Amino acid sequence: MIRALITLLFFPLTAAYAIPTGTADLGPSRIVFPGDAARSAVTIGLTGTQLNGDTISFDVLFGGGHFVRAFSQTGGLIVDFRLPLDGNAPFPSGNPFINMGSGYFLDQNGNQVGNPTPLMGDFESFVPPFNADDVAIFGSLALNTPRPLDLYGFHFDLEISLPGGVIDETGPFSRFEAITITGTGFDAAHTVFGIGPNIPSDRQVPESGSTLVLFGVALCALIVGKKYPTKCLPVHL
Repeated sequence: MIRALITLLFFPLTAAYAIPTGTADLGPSRIVFPGDAARSAVTIGLTGTQLNGDTISFDVLFGGGHFVRAFSQTGGLIVDFRLPLDGNAPFPSGNPFINMGSGYFLDQNGNQVGNPTPLMGDFESFVPPFNADDVAIFGSLALNTPRPLDLYGFHFDLEISLPGGVIDETGPFSRFEAITITGTGFDAAHTVFGIGPNIPSDRQVPESGSTLVLFGVALCALIVGKKYPTKCLPVHL
């Protein structure tokens, strides 16, 4: 009787804290060198969610037994996530590159790694009548996070207000839904990171300069091909 009562009391509480989760396969194991990235399609389970300014929390976990390894000299890591919409909301005037909440990487147990960093992004349009077809969201690893370390996912606390905007992971723009991990640094050697498990425990390069210099530049490079002009992501320690 006592066990049954405990189950009834605590199971709803546990279920209430469950959040939508998608799994990305970034494999195979490899060292990711400059000019390359780790990318995977992913589906979260958010179809029908309105972008009304409320916080939308979800995780993207790295599956297939793989993880991201930031080496001692990895300058930074950028997360680029594309979330598809139903394409019915008018494109926002000016399409500013705005703060869209905060996020952080996860360890093997699903715990937060480092300080939360701002999520920045804007909307994209692909076909007439050029409504908002998806949202491009950029997160990062806090630059003061000790390394080397292994990362097993990324947590998003997304806050977007777009009148009429609705997430649609089953519609025509769902083919763009994906997560991309890119390394950044003030030179090529410091952009290198790994996809585990079959990689060295660490990689060292001679230390010089500051990793802040090209961190914002790398973010601009990620979005330079976007259909609408955007601004660079500011650096946050």
